[in-house]
This record gives sequence, C-alpha cells and structure tokens, in this order.
Amino acid sequence: MKNIQHRIIKKIGLLSTLLIFLGVASQSFAYDVVIQADDAAFRGDGQWPTPRFVEAIGADGVPCSSLLRDKLTGLTWRKNAYEGRTNWQGAMNFAANFAKDHPISACGYTDWRVPNINELRSLVNYGAQEPNIWLNANGFNNFQDTAGYWTSTEYGPDKDQAWLVDMGEGGTFFAPKRNGRAYVVIIR
Repeated sequence: MKNIQHRIIKKIGLLSTLLIFLGVASQSFAYDVVIQADDAAFRGDGQWPTPRFVEAIGADGVPCSSLLRDKLTGLTWRKNAYEGRTNWQGAMNFAANFAKDHPISACGYTDWRVPNINELRSLVNYGAQEPNIWLNANGFNNFQDTAGYWTSTEYGPDKDQAWLVDMGEGGTFFAPKRNGRAYVVIIR
C-alpha cells in the first residue's frame, strides 16, 4: 500500500510541476529542470553522482562543514535545514542577513538567498519514500517533513502568495506570504 501511495504522490508532484510550468514559469524553466530517470541505463552523464552531496569549499578555499555542494546541480546549500517556521518575508530576511548574523556558518560567502521552486524541487528524490529522510541521510541536518519549505517563487496569479515544497512527499503548494508559516533552507 505504501508503494502505491508513493507512486500517486510522485505523479501528483510531476503534475504540479507541469502546472507551475504552464502557470508561472518562463520558457527557460525547461532548461533548468533536472530529469531523474528511474532506470540507471537512461541516466545521462553527471546524473545522480555518488555521493550526491559533498562538503563545500568556503570562500577562503578551505572545506566548510556547514555547507553542502550538490554534485548533480552544482548548487551550494546550507547544511542545516531547520531554523523554525516563519512567514515568507522572514525567510527572505534570514537569507539576506545570514552572512552578517552567522559569519562562521556562511563560510565567507555573502550571496545567500532562498531557492526558487526549481532549485528546491531539485533536492527531491522521488525514488525515496520520504525525501526529507533521504536528504538527512545524505548530508543535510534537520530537513522536516511537515509545513513545507519556502521558495522565492511567487504564485503567478496572486503575488501575495508564494510556492512551497513539501520535503516529506515532494509535492508543491502555495501559501499566503504574510501569514503562511513554513521552514527555510538557503542556497548560494
């Protein structure tokens, strides 16, 4: 039964991505999406490297234990995915002030931001029953499975709302930016 539920959730996640594409994304979206093939024979070079995430190098050229580099996308993520729940503006402020407020964890970088929906969805492993557990087992700390994670992507028809990604199931949804509450993970 759990396997059937996982397949349904995966299909809903793919459908929601299509809706995002049709409703709010630009044409460049298609070039930014990472396709995750189920069969290893169909994976292109560079897809799903092992390990997928490695300790990132800080701005000073020294390895930094608070950051992870995604070898699939090349993006650098903050390792700790739990700062409590906040509204959308709180997430934006956290990212903007991260280097000043957490200089050691920022590892010398000052260009921190909240990921867009494509970047955050790139972390979801649909081959895992619970993507947050898979992420926590592969280098991240504290990815949560409830309440979703903010993205910087506004919901097209209503700029007072923004997209979130449910890291427990991989689905997407939108919530009011002002009084919605969700987690934040940051990227550079």
